[in-house]
Amino acid sequence: MCDLLTIGKDFLIGMVSGLYSGVVVSRYFEFQNLKFRVWETILNMSGKIGTGSPDLQDPNAFAKLNFPSQQLRRAGHINAADEVDVVAKQIGDKLAEIKITSNEQDISSLKDNWLREAQNLKPCCCALIKPWLNG
Repeated sequence: MCDLLTIGKDFLIGMVSGLYSGVVVSRYFEFQNLKFRVWETILNMSGKIGTGSPDLQDPNAFAKLNFPSQQLRRAGHINAADEVDVVAKQIGDKLAEIKITSNEQDISSLKDNWLREAQNLKPCCCALIKPWLNG
C-alpha cells in the first residue's frame, strides 16, 4: 500500500512539474515570436526613404509595432515593451522629419541600430516563471 501511495505521489509531482515547465517554455516562445515580429517590421523598412517611399505613404506604417508592444506588456515584459515603444517613436519621428523636409534620406545606419535594439530585447524572468496565468 505504501509503495502505491509513493508511486501516486511521484506521478502527481511529475505531472505538475511537467505541465509547469511546458507553460514556462510556451511563455518564452511567445516572447520570442513577439520579438521576431518587431524585428521583421523594422527589417521590412526601406533603407532609403523619400517622398515616394511606401513607408511614408501609409500614415500608420509603424503602428504595427503597437500590437507586439501591447502583447509584451500584457505578458509582463514591461521593459521590452517600453524599448519597443521607444524604437517606434524614433521611427515615427524620423519619418515625420523626412516627410517635412521632402528629401530622400539614407536611414540604413538608423535601421541597423533599431534592428540591434529589437534583437537585444530581453524577457522578464518573473513573467516567464510566475505560476499564475497572464492577465
